[in-house]
Amino acid sequence: MREEVRKLLDGMSKEELTEVFEYVACLLEEKEQKEEGKQKGHVEIKMIGKWGPYAYLRWWEDGKHKAKYLGKVSNP
Repeated sequence: MREEVRKLLDGMSKEELTEVFEYVACLLEEKEQKEEGKQKGHVEIKMIGKWGPYAYLRWWEDGKHKAKYLGKVSNP
């Protein structure tokens, strides 16, 4: 891993690292699906600060990570 990336990650809060983790997991999932010839999306549930949870549909299209807001998720 490049030293610049490590330094950047070291300076992030837990919330920021979680967001990066979710993004990287999404990238990996999409790359695996493309390798398998599948084009799928997934629903991501996330908090925005202390608000939420909110649902988003995420997918890749034309090399860009797309998202559509689906709405607030009711708490169980």
